[in-house]
Amino acid sequence: MAEVKNTSIIDIKDLKRVWRLLSENWYIILVFFILSIIGAYLYSYKLPKIYASKAQVLLENNETYSYQEGLYKGLGITGTGYEKIANQQRVLTSIDLLSKVIAKLKLDVSYFIVGRIQTKEVFSGNPFFVEAQVYSPNYYELPFTFKIKDEKSFELSYEENGSETTLVRKFGEPIINNNFYFTINKSSGITKSTLASLKEITYQFIVHDRQNLMYKYKSAISVENLEYSAILEVSMEDISSEHAVAFLDTLCKVYIDNSLKSQIKINENTITYIDRQLDEVVTILDSIENILVQFKEQKNILDLSKEEDMYYQNLTDFEVQKRKYEMQLKSVTYLKDYITSNMNKELLPPSVYVENNDAYLTKAIGDLYDYQVQINSSMFTTTEKSTVVKELEYKVELLRSDILKYLVNLEKAVNEKINTVADEILFYESKLKMVPSNQRQMMNIDRKAEVYDKMYLYLLQKRAETVIAKAGIISDISVIESAHSIGVVKPNMNKIYYSFMSAAIIIALLIAFIRTTFFGKIKTVDELRELTQLPIVGEVFHSKEAKDSYLIVDSNPRSFVTEAFRSVRTNLDYLAPEAKNKIILITSNRPSAGKTFCSINLGTILAKGGKKVLLMEMDLHKPKIHSALQLTPGGGISSVLIGKATVAETILKTQIENMDVILSGPAPPNASELIVSGNFPSIIEYGRKNYDYIIMDSPPLGIISDALVLMKYSDINLFILNTDRGSMDALNFAHKVVANNKIERFAFLLNNVKQKFSRYYYKNYRYAYGGAGYVDVE
Repeated sequence: MAEVKNTSIIDIKDLKRVWRLLSENWYIILVFFILSIIGAYLYSYKLPKIYASKAQVLLENNETYSYQEGLYKGLGITGTGYEKIANQQRVLTSIDLLSKVIAKLKLDVSYFIVGRIQTKEVFSGNPFFVEAQVYSPNYYELPFTFKIKDEKSFELSYEENGSETTLVRKFGEPIINNNFYFTINKSSGITKSTLASLKEITYQFIVHDRQNLMYKYKSAISVENLEYSAILEVSMEDISSEHAVAFLDTLCKVYIDNSLKSQIKINENTITYIDRQLDEVVTILDSIENILVQFKEQKNILDLSKEEDMYYQNLTDFEVQKRKYEMQLKSVTYLKDYITSNMNKELLPPSVYVENNDAYLTKAIGDLYDYQVQINSSMFTTTEKSTVVKELEYKVELLRSDILKYLVNLEKAVNEKINTVADEILFYESKLKMVPSNQRQMMNIDRKAEVYDKMYLYLLQKRAETVIAKAGIISDISVIESAHSIGVVKPNMNKIYYSFMSAAIIIALLIAFIRTTFFGKIKTVDELRELTQLPIVGEVFHSKEAKDSYLIVDSNPRSFVTEAFRSVRTNLDYLAPEAKNKIILITSNRPSAGKTFCSINLGTILAKGGKKVLLMEMDLHKPKIHSALQLTPGGGISSVLIGKATVAETILKTQIENMDVILSGPAPPNASELIVSGNFPSIIEYGRKNYDYIIMDSPPLGIISDALVLMKYSDINLFILNTDRGSMDALNFAHKVVANNKIERFAFLLNNVKQKFSRYYYKNYRYAYGGAGYVDVE
């Protein structure tokens, strides 16, 4: 008949293996599961609660009015000057900003209240505060215990050189030694009404190393760019939600103030420059006014004619124009010198150096400013030798060179304009030379006063615009969502429990797999058949009566065990069918597998079938057959082997008809060597002539090699596997013995099978007999 192929997705055998693994090891999985819950609880109980807070920052808010935008352009500010968002993410967590936040919040010192069970950190409401300078690194992170004694004094104790040092000092009194400098001041919370309760509290404070503290907060802060936006979400984790919120709020403020620094500096430089120019103009105006007053006191002033007045006015206008050109030339010269002298410094020139109507120069200075801001931003996250900084510095140098060339050409153009205006001034001066001397001198003085007066008004207007612009300077960065707590984020209790339980189940399953695979027990013949290709003659069921009597086949002929041995008897006919007067050797891996029980009952069932059986007690080391059959030990195998008795003389009758026995005889000191002596074949020869079956109950093969020697005389070798005694290990051992020694006609007999595991018991014999064995012959 053709073999039926299994086309199902899941093999029923695989399901059985899984069920077996779970059913045999369920208590291991349960124990590990319970231990994982207990372990997760104990682990999480000791973990501090970690809170998180978040804030959102918009990088470009464009919150400027039209008049402010014009003023900013007048200041030379032509763009935000911010690099990519990725750079701003790094700037927010830069060491410089964090250092400012730590200093602003005074986080160098942490304060604690010592309780009976635990010490808890407090961030506000302390009755004292510490100003500390630590000179020895050993005193960082060292707890100082603090107790209030009265309104004016306190007690301070700490460990120094292995011993405790205690000091009593007054508030505000410096504590100075070679290791630290402390000044402890009291807050307004220490009053007569609160003193009694505060004296009962034990405080502690710890001074932190600023460098370590910065890196601690740097690792606690994360900055994320919200997708498709210029919004940065800043989050922070800390053991106190109040502290996390305060830190993020301060960080955002410091970040915004830092972004305004450059704009404010430009504004201040511009005001300083204008004030310097105003001082020069005021000095000149004062001098001219003094000259005018003196001249009027000495001379009589006449009115000018209409034509002379026109000459005078034109001359004044050209003088004003010349002064503006000269100021422009002076500004260009200053700007050229400023750029040249700041080759390796931050370029923040006064805005009045650049005329608003000079589009190229305005744009070039704006670009130069933007490049410099990018360099400054990059320095938060990298060094001067980085590729990004080098590339920006290269662009700055090219732009500086272009600006300097442009300024040189601009100087020439302005000088030409000055020369042109100077020619016009000479023309009108020649016209006015015809005016009488006194009147001409008066006109010159008035003209100079009017020129500088207009220059003074021009500079005042510029200064007013700059001051207004300073008042309107705002950052392109704004907080759109202030810092707020989002609750406890660590420890994640569900994750901890799931992780512990998952790990426990995985470990338990791994142990169960190893235990089942390498140290497991074979429960049924089906399982045994899946694990071996060697023949299996059947299974012998577990029986409570076997504890009281080895002869269960004789005493209970209708039991499950008796029926199982009947099946074994039938299956033996298929092994070595050519052999007559068969010799069956029965062995096992370890003691207590049931080989003697199987030997006696197999012999009994064969004898009851009408066969003459000789049972040989070949275990000369630890014989049991005589006690099982209740026989008196005397001569036996050992006696025959040493020549003190014949085989016939040692054969004893048993209570079982057709079954005789040869006991082991007196225990020899060299049992293994005695078996390989020359007299043993005579015993075998006698047995073959007088009996149909010879059953040799041999020692355990896993301990003594006697059975391996006896196998050269046997026709069938039965290896007993016990379901309760390391059957998997015994099976692997048997396979090695067969493979290494090339043993033939080797078969297994599975002993002590629980009836509930036998499919034969349930399907075929449940009503009467129980399970029957079968043979799997190659």
